[in-house]
Amino acid sequence: MSDFSIKEAECQLTFSKIGVCYHLWTPENFEIIFRNESEFRIGMGIIAIASKCFPGVRIITFEIMTNHLHILAAGEESGLREMFGFITKCLRRMAEDAGRMMDWRLFKAGIRCLTTLADVRNVLIYDNRNGFLVYDKYTPFSYPWGANNCYFNPDAKKRYAESSVCSTIRDRRLISHSHISDGFLGLKILDQCFSPFSFCMIEDGEKLFRDAAHYFYLLGRNIESNKEIAKEIGESISYTDNELYGAISMKCKAEYGSANPSQIPAEAKLTIAKLMRFEYNASQKQIQRILRLETGILQSIFGSRR
Repeated sequence: MSDFSIKEAECQLTFSKIGVCYHLWTPENFEIIFRNESEFRIGMGIIAIASKCFPGVRIITFEIMTNHLHILAAGEESGLREMFGFITKCLRRMAEDAGRMMDWRLFKAGIRCLTTLADVRNVLIYDNRNGFLVYDKYTPFSYPWGANNCYFNPDAKKRYAESSVCSTIRDRRLISHSHISDGFLGLKILDQCFSPFSFCMIEDGEKLFRDAAHYFYLLGRNIESNKEIAKEIGESISYTDNELYGAISMKCKAEYGSANPSQIPAEAKLTIAKLMRFEYNASQKQIQRILRLETGILQSIFGSRR
């Protein structure tokens, strides 16, 4: 049996032991929830406390964006829905404390059951790179508001082991507006923030991949799977020039015999330009750079949009 087969079998075993997994997401078009670092830190604390309030739901990874959430978790769907209700209640209180009234009826969770190891891997990768795609000053290993920076990051694990401190009852009461978390143990603080190492299944999540190299490969090359997930949940997702160029090059090679998008026939460029815009959410500037099309041609196709 090859080393590859052994590692893949170990990943499959981990997947079977974890149990049923779900992807939870909220609408990308909701209004801004987290306006600054202080509110993001509260959001991290809310997820941490929610994980302890609903021990039947085991968070594998999660990501907090300015106006929406992603959670990958194992457990019962009913428990995940209850957890989401608790999270929403805490977020509403945070907003009200700041004098903001928001229509939380629109903050609804989409939930999908993930039935295969490949599906769980794809969603984990999608969630862990979500912040990086929106904020160009971060990488998937440095975006601070989620569990993404814990994955395959020995330095982060070392810092957590050496520098984390236990959260106080006062910390947790301020976030949950209740005594519900008074007896919780093990929720630790690192860099003034609840650390995902203390409430997420990071080790099991890592074991869903053959090794760090496998995880890193999918993180950088999984553009097609990310596109399909984004389409499914109604989320607009952007790609870097390098990611987009790699995907479009393969399509041009398959369809037109050239891996250089700028050298395919003129009519083919128009077809690929539409594909890039509507399938990959590419900006006009990206289309122009990759296909070497003049601005006037693009404006005739798409109008004067970005």
